[in-house]
Parts: sequence; C-alpha cells; structure tokens
Amino acid sequence: MIGQDTLFNRTFNKIKDNKLLREDGKHICIPFGFPRLDREYPGIIQGQYYIISANEKIGKSQITDFLFIYNVVNFVLTQNTNIKAKIFSFNLEMSSEAKMRQVIAYRLYQKHNIILSPRKLQSLLEDYILSDDILRFIDEDRIWFEKFEEIVTYNDSIRNPTGLMRYMTSYARDNGVYYDKNNNIIPLELILKNDEAINKSIDRYEQNDPDEYRIIITDHVGLLQQEKQEGQLLSLYDTIAKWSSDYCIRLRNRFRFIIVNVQQQAAANQSIDGVKMDMREPSSGNLSDYKASSKDCNTLITLHSPFRAKQRNYLGYNIELLKDNFRQLSIALDREGGSCETSLYFNGAVNYFKELPKPTDITPEYIKNIK
Repeated sequence: MIGQDTLFNRTFNKIKDNKLLREDGKHICIPFGFPRLDREYPGIIQGQYYIISANEKIGKSQITDFLFIYNVVNFVLTQNTNIKAKIFSFNLEMSSEAKMRQVIAYRLYQKHNIILSPRKLQSLLEDYILSDDILRFIDEDRIWFEKFEEIVTYNDSIRNPTGLMRYMTSYARDNGVYYDKNNNIIPLELILKNDEAINKSIDRYEQNDPDEYRIIITDHVGLLQQEKQEGQLLSLYDTIAKWSSDYCIRLRNRFRFIIVNVQQQAAANQSIDGVKMDMREPSSGNLSDYKASSKDCNTLITLHSPFRAKQRNYLGYNIELLKDNFRQLSIALDREGGSCETSLYFNGAVNYFKELPKPTDITPEYIKNIK
C-alpha cells in the first residue's frame, strides 16, 4: 500500500504540503484580520462550512460581508499571496444593486474616511444631494471595483437549494477534474450525462487551481424558496435541511467549497422572557428554523450586541459609552478547536468592524478617532 493513492496517503501528503507551504512563506488560509482573534483561530480554510448567527438586526449580513467578502478581496489584492478567490454571494434579502451600494459605502470609508450611508449615496433624503467630489472619488476608484467584480459575483435570482446546487456544481465541473477509484480521469462528457453508474464510480474531485478559494454565501437561509418534492411543497424546515444537511455537505466534502450560511436566532431568544432567563447571547441551540445545521457546520460564528440586550457593562467595556457600536464576535463552535471571542467596534452605515483594545483604553477621544 506504500505510495498508493489511499485516503491516508492523500491526508498525510496534505499535512506535509501545508508544512512546506508555510515554511516557503505561502498562505494556506485567510485570516479574519482581527489580530487577537487571528492568534487563536486561523480564519477562512478551504473545505469548511461556516454559519453566521445573531439576533435580528444585530449585523449578521454586515459581519458576513466584512469577513468573507471585503476582508478576502483586500487580502487577495494587497497581500503578496498565492491565494486567489472566487466568491458567490446569493442575496435572498436584497438586490445585487443594493449590495453594490454597500460596497461603495464601505470603500469610501476605507479609502477616504468618508462616512456616507447607502441611502445618502442615492440622494434620497430631502436635505442631502451627493456632492460632485464624492461622485469623483467613486469614479476614480473604478479599477478597484472592476477587480472586486472579478472576485465577487452577486446573485439575487437563484433562491432555491436545487438551483444553488446546480449553479455551484456547474462551476466545479468547469474548473476541475473528477477521478475514479483507479485514479483515472473521468471525461467531462460522461459527468454531464449524470448517469448513476458514473456518479458511483467517482472517487474524488480536484480543482484546476488548488490555490483558488471558492466561497458560497447564502444570506439568509430562512429566506430560501421552498422546494417541491413529489408534487408537494416542502416546509421551510425541510428546505433548509436539504440545503444544509445534503447539498452544503456535498459541496464542502467533494469540491472543498467554503460554505457560509447566514442563519437567524430564534425569536424566543430576543423576547422579554429570554432576557430574563439570561438567554440574550446567541447560541447553537437557538438557531432559527433548523437547529440541526449546527451539526452540519465546522464553525459557528455568533455576533452579540449588549446594548440591544440592555446590558450597560459587558466584559469590562462601558456600553453606555460605546452604545450600539459594540459587538462581541464569538467562535461559538469549532470542530477542530476550542471556542474563542473578541470585542469589536461596528459602524453599520459603512459596514466596518475593528477589533477594540482593552476596556481601560476606551475613551471618548478613542471612539471619536477610530478608523
């Protein structure tokens, strides 16, 4: 068996390859960009399934976009890295145009320190019309936005699990190779036939570019379009189950896609009774609509706002001072490591997060100058 293409040999070779890549100065994951957290958690890894969860209107979509879109784009464009990225963001909550307005607002803040909400960008408010200077800033940054769109694809038209699965398996087929159990390449024309015998003969899949990080974002799974099965409309529970426990696991395991599902916390967690019972912080047990997704994922990331939960002091931080700009990000569940967390400053208007220093270093002057 020595030297043969066994599961052990492939796994062992991957461990050795990672060691050699690190020694050669190459990247094998994308850090989240929060220094304290990055010392305890590696960030974005190929072939992993992440769930982002929080109570309603806390910033689930914003932290998802910040970590898995903006952070990734910035990493690929600014770091001397071997990593490339293709991000597929399926927007079930808003249009692709609305998502791009958020990107423009984020970029104005990142590059020019201008805080301008997507609503102001559209000159919708009675007492505000966008200035020519800001319009010029956006237009002069056109090359950055073109590079952004080479990496990120927004899609607001595919809403059901089977449609998402077909779209992503089509990308995998066009950008990789299937092997049978005898280590022979299976021709693409046979794969396209979707024959049961051919499917059973597949042993593994290898992407053409092993350094391409392929990220699938679904925001959020509670808005998935219910599917029909044998003429009957599936419940939302069964629809999410089909996406998470069947399709997402297959996309992760076979193709090494990076799965990112946004999932709300159950409404009971936000109720007055929930607060009284100290159930204010999000958890795997309070995932809305389909709790079993916590068993499917590798990592559960939660976001908490003490201000919304009427907490005036949190882990030593003065929430009276920080107000709704404070968020606690937690790696609440991690299959290959322990839990960890960090405290963040959040500016919702421009989709921006920054790791906060120690509570004793937070002053009104610090907040005023934060960037």
